[in-house]
Amino acid sequence: MVEPATPGSVPVAPAPRPTPCRSLHKLFERHETTVAGWVRRRRLERCRRDLVDPALRSRPVSAIGARWGLANPAHFSRLFRAVYGLSPTRSVYLE
Repeated sequence: MVEPATPGSVPVAPAPRPTPCRSLHKLFERHETTVAGWVRRRRLERCRRDLVDPALRSRPVSAIGARWGLANPAHFSRLFRAVYGLSPTRSVYLE
């Protein structure tokens, strides 16, 4: 039979120490990007993945952008075009 846990019977791991902002920015600097740039790139990658997914073809392009935190359709379109060289709408039909 297993004994129920009591206070002090279960070891507690120390809480992780927060990474200072400066250290975080220096880490990304080594990879020639910024924290915001990395986040933006991940969001655009997820948007692109959803745009070419046949199961999501009926979903509006603006809804896909908003789903990944790019709520302004014009801004989403400009960012997407800058990274992929074509509009989000065109990318739907290429793959």
